[in-house]
Amino acid sequence: MWWGRRQPLFFDQINHIPSLEVAMHRGLWSFVVLFLSLILFRGTNDFFALFKSSKKIIILTITSLLIATNWLGFIYSVSINKVQDASLGYFLTPMISVSLGYFILNEKLNTRKVISVSLMLFACFVLFTSLDSFPYLALLIGTTWGIYGLLRKQIKVSPATGLLYESGLITLFALPYLIYLNQIGIGYFNF
Repeated sequence: MWWGRRQPLFFDQINHIPSLEVAMHRGLWSFVVLFLSLILFRGTNDFFALFKSSKKIIILTITSLLIATNWLGFIYSVSINKVQDASLGYFLTPMISVSLGYFILNEKLNTRKVISVSLMLFACFVLFTSLDSFPYLALLIGTTWGIYGLLRKQIKVSPATGLLYESGLITLFALPYLIYLNQIGIGYFNF
């Protein structure tokens, strides 16, 4: 429900605010909403159980960086009127995910998957050649999301619990940064 809103329209309305500040607020408020939701639905035990596994903590720390980069890339692309690059990035994600699964996880591709990946590759080629500039934001968004999915497959953690950890880690950086922006008087949102 939270992620399914019309994000490009919302972020376009605040495109005058620096993308980093918006991304930091997204991390902070994601953490607050998820934390309150898990308290309400009694899911905090799963969250605290994460800290018993160093593998989960390492992977979730890396995925925190990936999701923060993905969010920042998306918000930035909307703020500079490159929504098509963001869309292309998310269009690339399944192809990147299938490729990572094939090369890293040794997943097998049946005939239908080969045809699907080939069609996606052809569509990406057409899209890339029709653009005026190199779609670095699309590659950033697609790659970070694809690697994020690959890493999250390596651990058994519920999406809400994992995102709580990831947004919590982002909040450790976001909160001091946002307080600093307010202290020097250049923050767009007041606490």
